[in-house]
Amino acid sequence: MKKCGNCDEEFEPKRHNAVYCSPECSKRATNKKILERYKTKKQKPIKKKRVCSSCTETVLSIYNVADICHLCVRKEEQKNIDKLLRELGANVK
Repeated sequence: MKKCGNCDEEFEPKRHNAVYCSPECSKRATNKKILERYKTKKQKPIKKKRVCSSCTETVLSIYNVADICHLCVRKEEQKNIDKLLRELGANVK
């Protein structure tokens, strides 16, 4: 017995490499995969030139969906860490 790759029902495979319990489940799974590929292709990268909203110097990559560069993100994270350490009473520069 195998589990269907689409509906998770157990079935007796007629072939050694069967994945789906029926042709209908196979069609549904194929359509689901096609729809997922279509959705990811629709998400195109941002084409206009953008700069970091924090430092206003760094040009952001077309694939970066955030409005802040990775260096400014690290600075913000470090500020948060320093603040937490100060609250805990540790000595911070």
